Amino acid sequence: MLAEALGATQDPGMMPKIIVVCRALRRRFVLLSVGATTIWALFITHNALAQTSTMGGQQEAESATWAPLTTQPTFNTDTAHLLTDGTVIVHQYNSNLWWRLTPDINGSYLNGSWTQLSGMQTNFKPLYFASAVLPDGRLLVEGGEYNNLQPVWTNLGAIYDPLTNIWTAVNPPAGWANIGDSPALVQPDGVFMMGQGGIASKKQVLLIPPT
Repeated sequence: MLAEALGATQDPGMMPKIIVVCRALRRRFVLLSVGATTIWALFITHNALAQTSTMGGQQEAESATWAPLTTQPTFNTDTAHLLTDGTVIVHQYNSNLWWRLTPDINGSYLNGSWTQLSGMQTNFKPLYFASAVLPDGRLLVEGGEYNNLQPVWTNLGAIYDPLTNIWTAVNPPAGWANIGDSPALVQPDGVFMMGQGGIASKKQVLLIPPT
């Protein structure tokens, strides 16, 4: 069971922080990696307090504008996630490393700053993998179609605690020699669900937190 490798860190104060950031911005914000190292922000004007807009979806899409971040990353990017504290965590391509984008004092991601975080285990350099932010704020990374650019459909995994800046290796589901580029999501009850990718499989598992 995956839960055997996980700790039970909880931080109930983390969840409201992203709400505060969104309200300060009063905009919808989408982060997208374009090319190797250039990151752009797509801004769609939106009143986050009321959660309503006078524009329809098509009008919003047509009026949206792209703007490059003021400080571009110094590394090649791939997967990115929004953490529950309002910062963005981005994986460095073909590496075990991750970086954090922190908005400035006014809540602007456009003018945010980059900080290198601790790395996963040195033999885990995935590409095309399952990942999700859990309700307690930790980031879970599972598998990868490639590991160090080798097509091995790895079954390695790791979980990141943003409070301690520490990655912990995660055991694969019992009997899974491959995970690969598996589909995954967090269910409404907060439980992580993952299918076995990379090979023809009907297998699905749930990550049961320790009690």
